[in-house]
Amino acid sequence: MITGLDHVQLAMPPGEEERARAFYRDLLGLKEVTKSASLAGRGGCWFEQQRAVVHLGVQEEFAPALKAHAAFTVADLDELRQSLERTGHRVIPDETVPGVRRFYASDPFGNRLEFIQHGDGFAQRGSERASKEAVVSVVVRGESVLVIRRAESARAGGYWAPLSGRLEPGEEQEEAVVRETKEEVGLDVRPVRRVWECPTEDGSYRLHWWLAEFVGGELRPAPEEVSEARWIRPEAFSDFEPTFADDRYFFEHVLPRWRSE
Repeated sequence: MITGLDHVQLAMPPGEEERARAFYRDLLGLKEVTKSASLAGRGGCWFEQQRAVVHLGVQEEFAPALKAHAAFTVADLDELRQSLERTGHRVIPDETVPGVRRFYASDPFGNRLEFIQHGDGFAQRGSERASKEAVVSVVVRGESVLVIRRAESARAGGYWAPLSGRLEPGEEQEEAVVRETKEEVGLDVRPVRRVWECPTEDGSYRLHWWLAEFVGGELRPAPEEVSEARWIRPEAFSDFEPTFADDRYFFEHVLPRWRSE
């Protein structure tokens, strides 16, 4: 029985590895990985990022794939669209599937590609695409943000992350940010703005990310939820392990954009 999709193979013309790297590595942000020694002599490039694995293989009599295509989920669809358009790539919007934010574009060789907003992907839909709602409270104090290590008895125990929790029935997101922060670490905060959203890795919740300003209080972690809490510089989050991929993306890409405004 099939358990999943391992990788996507796309064709490319001979001798065009640098163009492939400029697009898939430099523009899309995929990491190039070394091909096995037995295949290296055939040319082409391999790329991967989190759960996306793409192999570019050389085809002597090359013809681009104009219908068959790979579809990628991306953290910020609008940001990618702007990057593609700035570099001269044509973007073709598509609104034929309700609730799915996506567009099409082509790689340098003419292969058709689809890009879907993370959380809207067809493989992510599972039980109504994260029907439960939760908030992430990114507490800011000056140049620092608060991160916690989840208690071993909590969901995803041992992971470093911002504060988070599900919405109670009838509760507004701003109210949940204030409540969760108070309950988990004893701090008072003022919700500033919602800056991002994404599903949890298992698709069970949709996370609404909020920036919250520290107002007062003393750190008092609730032991059943939090084993440790620290104020850190946002760029230092990458030094912590284990962490979730979407949390790393937030601190590396989303938060710097909002704090620069």
